[in-house]
Amino acid sequence: MRPDGSAEETRLIAAIMSAKRLRCRRSWSVRRACSRSDRLSTRSCTFCAQTGRRIGSSDQRSAWCSPAPTSAKKNRSVPLPMSRQRRALVLAGTVVTGGLIILAALVPGDLTRIAIPGVLTGVGTLSLAGLTFALLTREDEDRRSTEEALRHSATLATQASLQRRDQRARTLIIELRGQLEVHRPSRYPSVAPVLTPSGSEVRRNNDLADTLIVRQELWVTAADGRPITVTPHGVEAVDLVAGSGGEVTIPSIGASFRFDTVRALAAWDGIRQVRESGHPGEEGVAEFVVSDVYDDGTIDNYQLRQGGVPLVPNPNIPNAWFVDLTPGISGWPKVAIRAYPLTRRYWLSKARNDELKG
Repeated sequence: MRPDGSAEETRLIAAIMSAKRLRCRRSWSVRRACSRSDRLSTRSCTFCAQTGRRIGSSDQRSAWCSPAPTSAKKNRSVPLPMSRQRRALVLAGTVVTGGLIILAALVPGDLTRIAIPGVLTGVGTLSLAGLTFALLTREDEDRRSTEEALRHSATLATQASLQRRDQRARTLIIELRGQLEVHRPSRYPSVAPVLTPSGSEVRRNNDLADTLIVRQELWVTAADGRPITVTPHGVEAVDLVAGSGGEVTIPSIGASFRFDTVRALAAWDGIRQVRESGHPGEEGVAEFVVSDVYDDGTIDNYQLRQGGVPLVPNPNIPNAWFVDLTPGISGWPKVAIRAYPLTRRYWLSKARNDELKG
């Protein structure tokens, strides 16, 4: 019976040792499964769960097992989102690589030795192509960003330059003075034109020229109330003497100009027929050009246009007309003067004829 008791005792001891080992193993597994913060908060922690090394002193525990500083977590680099081109390239590379691997697995016998190097070569080629494409894409994006920034800076600089020139520019004020008049010039230069009121009949004769003048007086001043030099076109200064280049200096109180539109009677009648067909016809043009004193300044053009016909034909007599300045059925005058928007040009240098193109 002794041997049987020894065997039973031996089996009992083996079972106890196995249970102890199992309990130790479970205890270690539970210890490894516990949270990192719970293990680190207990001083009885003997092993580091990450390295498996034994921790001796509290300094080693703090050096090996302490959590990373908060600033390190904040400074951790965050991967940038991939662009659509890169995502498409990665997806294509993954699909091609997977297809090559499946093809290599399906190829029997000795062909596998040929297919596997082909797969590796394809993967390497795709990786190199992806890296090259990514670099070129990034370089192209940087170049476009730089060009856009340069264009934006140039636009801001141009706007600032134009604003500076606008602040230095001077402005004219043009007013209509009196009523529109129709004059019949004489054949003799020493004889003043004859005022022809509305309702008067106009026909050809020996004493008067075969022309008609529509005249409007203008009063021109500078907006700042100072003298200003202008170059008039299509108008005549009443009391000013023009310079060699046609410039006149308008005093601070202003000056009077005559805006005359001179045409032959037949030309006036032709414009009347064109206007009856729905077209504006030829118009008289007057212009004032103002150039400031700066070489890199501005040149302004003030334009006036005189449209309409002051004549209606006499139905009883050929080549005869009546002067008519009364408004028509629509209420619009037979002859009207309208101002066009100011045209301003900017210059880098007037002396070099270098205009600033905005």
